[in-house]
Amino acid sequence: MSMTGMIFQFNSDNGKGLLMLSDGETKEFDTSQWVEKSNRPFVGLKISYDESDGKISVKPYNDATKESSAYSNADECILHFKEEGFKVVKDTAGETTRTITLRKYEMGDFAEVIIKSVNDKISVTHMVNGKKTN
Repeated sequence: MSMTGMIFQFNSDNGKGLLMLSDGETKEFDTSQWVEKSNRPFVGLKISYDESDGKISVKPYNDATKESSAYSNADECILHFKEEGFKVVKDTAGETTRTITLRKYEMGDFAEVIIKSVNDKISVTHMVNGKKTN
């Protein structure tokens, strides 16, 4: 499971903190789970949270998403954004075109991604609070 969130509490003395994930769930973490050694965790930092095979990793969230040309197909692109916490709200397909809209809400922000696939050429439009980011 991969999600985004924010460091809600952090004690630098003992290295333990509390995360608030985009789905509203809270998770405890400590610096042994912190992946990014060049940056230290702090309260208010937007993070990426990954829990798989019983292992938890936490790192600063990177707003830069994969270039649309890096996706081999629309389904791979959808999977990437689902891993970032987006949910598919609309998926329409024609003979040669497909348009997918994904959305997520977190900490007062509304994000929307529109993926267009025309003859297997993929374009991605990413907006946060109604403003285009790419």
